[in-house]
Amino acid sequence: MKAYFLLSGEHRSLPRAELYAIMEAEKVLHKQVKSYDQVEIVSIINQEEKVLEKIVSRASMVREAGVLLGFTFAENLEDILDYVRNGLSWDFLSGRTFAVRAKRIKEYFAGKLRSFIVERAVGAEILKQNPNAKVDLEKPNYIVRVILTENIAVIGLKVAELDTTQFIKRRPRLRPFFHPGVLSPKLSRLFVNLSRPRRGDLFLDPFCGVGGFAIEACLLGLRCICSELRWDLIKGAKINLNHYGSPYEGVVQADATKMPWIRADAIATDPPYGRSTTTLGRSVRDVVRGFLEEAYNVLKKNRYVVYAIPHTLDPYETLPHSGFKIVEIHPMRVHKSLTRIIVVALRR
Repeated sequence: MKAYFLLSGEHRSLPRAELYAIMEAEKVLHKQVKSYDQVEIVSIINQEEKVLEKIVSRASMVREAGVLLGFTFAENLEDILDYVRNGLSWDFLSGRTFAVRAKRIKEYFAGKLRSFIVERAVGAEILKQNPNAKVDLEKPNYIVRVILTENIAVIGLKVAELDTTQFIKRRPRLRPFFHPGVLSPKLSRLFVNLSRPRRGDLFLDPFCGVGGFAIEACLLGLRCICSELRWDLIKGAKINLNHYGSPYEGVVQADATKMPWIRADAIATDPPYGRSTTTLGRSVRDVVRGFLEEAYNVLKKNRYVVYAIPHTLDPYETLPHSGFKIVEIHPMRVHKSLTRIIVVALRR
């Protein structure tokens, strides 16, 4: 099965990294076919369509997935219609209903194509090719997706869409215990996914703050342990986790450079480094290196740790020894004076 994935446009590399991290965690055999702006085309081996729902349901920046029908170079509407007419078979729509939904990525095809014009024209062409099909804009059997990006028209059947309202409902200010400067639920979910945990794995956040990462980890079906040095934040984390019904296994007060934990299957965390945080007199570099020393002893072999550092630090200087290998680095601007670097490292 070939699939298309529609990615969030809020960051250059993170949505694509999350997609492949999820597929690795879910043990989805795959091969990259093509990569376009906000669209990834992947060949998925020996899997049914329901795997697309599984991938999207745990994502934060993978917006949509579907079965790929095909993709083609296109400069105008006639190029798209020619492909619909001559490059694809619509026999599967006999006796079925469909609707066409088009999306233009960013400014591609600007001034040339409007989405509603593409929808009408493609829908009419499909009916010409298969008069036994029927348009139903309310509850169609199939949604034919046309995505326009980089002078490419990607055409597929939509299978799954990410519910982004869930992250709005869990935003920090709606939690019973609020603390400024914490990451959003969407970014917290991203960090967890980049650590590639599998359902039932033991997930660890040793700088847990008020529990944002732990909430997302529990919602993904992970067993969760976390710790924090400040007692007031530990109490807040427990309040928030209980509020969302998150069945955590342990939330304790502890220094991340002296972890009380024995083992973990995945680690994702956001050490203190911003203006509103404190490292109790220690340099950020020393805190991160100390945390990674402990993480090496706790994390299972060939599993991942994900953490953030400020842009003023060299990611490779944070590694305490050769026991870790950096596999991904993702810069992310926070504000004018701070860029966050998200590091994904493999425990060897």
